[in-house]
Amino acid sequence: QVVPGLLEVLAVDLPESVVTLSKDDLSGLGSLAELLERGRANLRALVAGDVSLGAVADGRGPFTAVTDRSFFTASLALVLSEAVERISGERDHGRGILVAVPDRHQLLYRVIDAPSATSALRDMFGAARRAFYEASGPLSPNVYWVRNRRWSQVTSLDGGRPRVWLRGEFAGAIKCSA
Repeated sequence: QVVPGLLEVLAVDLPESVVTLSKDDLSGLGSLAELLERGRANLRALVAGDVSLGAVADGRGPFTAVTDRSFFTASLALVLSEAVERISGERDHGRGILVAVPDRHQLLYRVIDAPSATSALRDMFGAARRAFYEASGPLSPNVYWVRNRRWSQVTSLDGGRPRVWLRGEFAGAIKCSA
């Protein structure tokens, strides 16, 4: 479990489908830690390849949207720092990264680096919700804050109404970017 509602699973991309592996399928192939590291190595290879991306600047706060036909595009969030640096040349300078994985073909992110990060959070949340409900392979409508490889959910839908949680260390990180 990466965060409640988001799981890291091992899957194999076959010519006609993607298969999620069970514990029985994995037995004899190595330890779970070794297999997860092999999976992350495959994600790093995906990062090194050609992925489509674009800065979404039509809202108040720009963020990066990575899209690809690969079923594993959203999984790039598992190697987030490396993906962000390779894809957009940005680095997390200690305040963390906002990230959303609305469906299996998309990764949305924004390094918390400027006052517009607060607006980007709201715009990303809207984009994540739309993609989650419209795209195939929905994962999560929420935005997460990733800092020091620790994930925290910072948005939710309460009774169908969008809510952003600006509290604790996250509120401090966002305010410092202002």
